[in-house]
Amino acid sequence: MIWGLVHAAAGVLIIAGTTTAGFRAIADGVDPATLTTDYHPAVGAILNQHAWNLLWGGLVTIIGAGFIWRENMTAIWVTAMVGGRLDIGYFACLDLGGFVMFFPGTLMTIVSASAVILSAPVWFARRNVRSAQFFPDCLKRFGREVGKDKHGKAANPPTQLMILREPVPINAHKKRCTPACG
Repeated sequence: MIWGLVHAAAGVLIIAGTTTAGFRAIADGVDPATLTTDYHPAVGAILNQHAWNLLWGGLVTIIGAGFIWRENMTAIWVTAMVGGRLDIGYFACLDLGGFVMFFPGTLMTIVSASAVILSAPVWFARRNVRSAQFFPDCLKRFGREVGKDKHGKAANPPTQLMILREPVPINAHKKRCTPACG
């Protein structure tokens, strides 16, 4: 969430500002006097495209944080892919190049990497729990108890699998309708 807020705000500030101010904000480890020049408009457009990527990447990770809070395992991967991939480029080009100061740039890279690394064990631990809960939940939706067949008798696992393959009418309580009647 913090990473997303910082990067979305940076994207907005860079787009709203001048090209010189944008380069000064990003490359804060460089003497600001060396970045004061008249840049070609194409350079400003490239910088704004970078800022746009920061903005949407930040928004995706903010939204993803909400889904992760609600224990959505897919959100862990989506958020890690977006935030992690954006920070790999930053780390390779700016951190290793020595163009940024530790705060906020390098610190945000560490936060991002920590979030990705710490989320992986959670996902691996929860993925088996989720899949194990899927089939009982499906049975409950069709009005059947786990471990019982459609007549309420105890069922062995092969019978439970056969229950899942039974055709279930979608609108059993409604009048049958053909595609022509809408």
